[in-house]
Amino acid sequence: MEENCSIKLFESDLESMLSQVLAKARSRDEKLKAAKEKAVELKHQNETINDVLDLEKPASLTEEECKLLIKYLLAENNVVLEEYRICYMRGLMDGMKIKKIVE
Repeated sequence: MEENCSIKLFESDLESMLSQVLAKARSRDEKLKAAKEKAVELKHQNETINDVLDLEKPASLTEEECKLLIKYLLAENNVVLEEYRICYMRGLMDGMKIKKIVE
């Protein structure tokens, strides 16, 4: 029981720390900002796609709207990959600091 509690605390702390890292990165990291801007731009290019994404209701899409939706989803994937990169780099830097302290 105690182990489950400590795991939940660790996950909560980790989630909080990563949230802070990403909040800072949204204003500082140029790659992340560019990826996010592209996704937002694609989402708002077409009202039907915007509605499908925001309302999560089925809709008939034209071939062009399907292509735009795919571009948007790929752009959103790119945003997530950039966030992963930022979190990975933060972990790498933290690990290097700890290694220096231990040595």
